[in-house]
Amino acid sequence: METNPFEWLESIAAADPDRTLLDLDSGRVSYRAFSLLSHALANSLSAKGVGRGDAVPIFSGRYDTVLAGMFASWRLGATALPMNLTLTGAARAAVLKATRSAVALADLELAPRLGTDHPEIRVVEPCDVPANAATSSSLDLNVLDVDCFLNFTSGTTGVPKGVRLSPRKIAANGAAAAQFLGLKEDTRLFVNSPPFYMSGIIHFLTALSVGGAIISRQGFYFGADLLRILAETRATGFGGAPVHLNRVIAEPSAPSAALLKGLSFWMSSGDALPTANIRSFNAMFPAVRVVVMYGLTELAGRICAIDLGADPAGIGSVGRPLPNMKVSILDPSGRACRVEETGEIHVESPLRMSGYLGATASAPSPESPAAFPTGDFGHVDEAGRIWLEGRRDDIFKSGGEKVSLQLVRTALSECGEFADFEAIALPHEVMGHVPAAAVVPKNPSTFEPRLSLRMLRSKLPASHVPKSLKVVESVPRTGSGKVLRSAVLEMFKQEACH
Repeated sequence: METNPFEWLESIAAADPDRTLLDLDSGRVSYRAFSLLSHALANSLSAKGVGRGDAVPIFSGRYDTVLAGMFASWRLGATALPMNLTLTGAARAAVLKATRSAVALADLELAPRLGTDHPEIRVVEPCDVPANAATSSSLDLNVLDVDCFLNFTSGTTGVPKGVRLSPRKIAANGAAAAQFLGLKEDTRLFVNSPPFYMSGIIHFLTALSVGGAIISRQGFYFGADLLRILAETRATGFGGAPVHLNRVIAEPSAPSAALLKGLSFWMSSGDALPTANIRSFNAMFPAVRVVVMYGLTELAGRICAIDLGADPAGIGSVGRPLPNMKVSILDPSGRACRVEETGEIHVESPLRMSGYLGATASAPSPESPAAFPTGDFGHVDEAGRIWLEGRRDDIFKSGGEKVSLQLVRTALSECGEFADFEAIALPHEVMGHVPAAAVVPKNPSTFEPRLSLRMLRSKLPASHVPKSLKVVESVPRTGSGKVLRSAVLEMFKQEACH
């Protein structure tokens, strides 16, 4: 398949101009309308002096603005930078300084604040595009292979890092995901994450590659509300994080399978998806395929995938590598691990990033023939499936004994008492670190921590049993559903473990 997102867009805009590309709160955006919007924004950015090599920060929570702004920037040979709207003022200022941005694209409601906080930035606001809007200059196809896409990692385990990629790399990743899923032009993929996250952008390119549509609504939907909106929007697929599936099965009363009669697949990526929850979901919605994907921004999106409807024996794994991905499991010395032996996951791929924004010499070198170290640990089975066992900081020593937070999370899930949870390593003055957990009970009024700890003791080695079980109203997460571990740790700072 040709991995040219402009060709995907313009071919349908010409042949079937009224086909829906985006189904949003504000209405439907056709392929033709999206194309015109991207041209109009390119003209507006060009009028402000944007050209090849410039960076264009995009301040918006709207899919049409962010995505059309990306295409507009690329038309000019400029770098598209979808800005995470949750960044603090200091972090935002650091990004703008590092990219030497002079012109930004911002929604009407965000433009005044941007102008006040950053008077040096000239702001372009999206506008209504007339039917006879002029197209921008012809596209230089060389831009597809230039690093003119900049996206920041989620920062769930530390400081977000700016990842430099080309449009062709992320388009190729989206096309690979579409091929794996077997998508066609009738795809209506509901995405419940903001458009400035890598997951939302890859979901869009996945649907675009087959002539499908993306559905998005402002806000976050969980449980019964999510099932209702999927039915109302006639979604054929869903793309989200494990928390979405976990919250569906945590509903007090079992939802009706009829709610999802038009849905063919439920795609989950990000954190680990508990096996018990997958089985519960399958029992509720036997006609809906559960697809688990594993990826990193540094590898242009998705790395591995598994369709549990086609490969039920792989439940609990993240499946096999997608095209363009070669996965190896290495021990600390760089030796290839044996089947079932745990090591760090490394990936070789032509879709690998070119580097981090402002990278220092200590950052991995994309020019090196060595595979990219993901920081995730796991093993490969006899069938070639990859099984995650946690990130590098998920495995730690407590009083000399090795502890895996992934095992703790699995046990918390199997308890069946929590609507949400997260396990962390809590500093301890004697043991070094000890496991702890923040939990959201399904029934707070009747929740008994000591009974839950008793159940956990029956499931875990003594070294793995949480030394602190903290009841919280909610687990802090990013807009894409990933746990903000630094924020969870902050919840425990007032508690001393001795």
